Amino acid sequence: RGKETRDLNCTKVSNVLVKAKNGNGQEKQEMGEVLFKEEGLSGIVIFNLSTLFSRVGDFHGKITIDLLPKVTEKELCNKLEKRKAICTDTNKLFVGMFVNAVANEIFKQSKFNINIKPQNMTDVAIQNLAKTIKNLQFDVCGAYDNNQVYSGGVNLNDLTDNLESKQIPSLFFVGEICNVDGVCGGYNLQWAWTSGHIVGESL
Repeated sequence: RGKETRDLNCTKVSNVLVKAKNGNGQEKQEMGEVLFKEEGLSGIVIFNLSTLFSRVGDFHGKITIDLLPKVTEKELCNKLEKRKAICTDTNKLFVGMFVNAVANEIFKQSKFNINIKPQNMTDVAIQNLAKTIKNLQFDVCGAYDNNQVYSGGVNLNDLTDNLESKQIPSLFFVGEICNVDGVCGGYNLQWAWTSGHIVGESL
């Protein structure tokens, strides 16, 4: 969560490579789709990567998005050089590649001066743009209050195979109260149903 995404609100990018790094230096990455919200990032990829932060109880770190994972930085530089040669307005450099909100974010993060004419763009400026496209960065500075799935809960080692407490007989735990969370795709709902069935059959 963070206010640095306000200008990107309701914008979506698909087929991107997202890398997450938490405060402990642990990293995880996933391909997919990202939805920008007014105060943060969302989408299935973000949901899955959020476990990197929730499981250590610290929502601080970095999210890096490679907007064109199938294109190398060198290939991207060549592409931008060709666009520069035929572009009459620097603001239109990314037309057909990215929507305006994403293009503006690339310009902002690369500290690019959009007032210069395309023919005056230096090799360094082109390289910085390419590097930013491959490494669009956002700070992780919190989590949303209304989450779909939570990490943490009763440790499964403290429960029997029937999900009964080993310390307190006849006390059972099901669903998200157990320390079980899965990736998106129905796994968390399946755990709720399965754990409920196990306990129901045990009563």
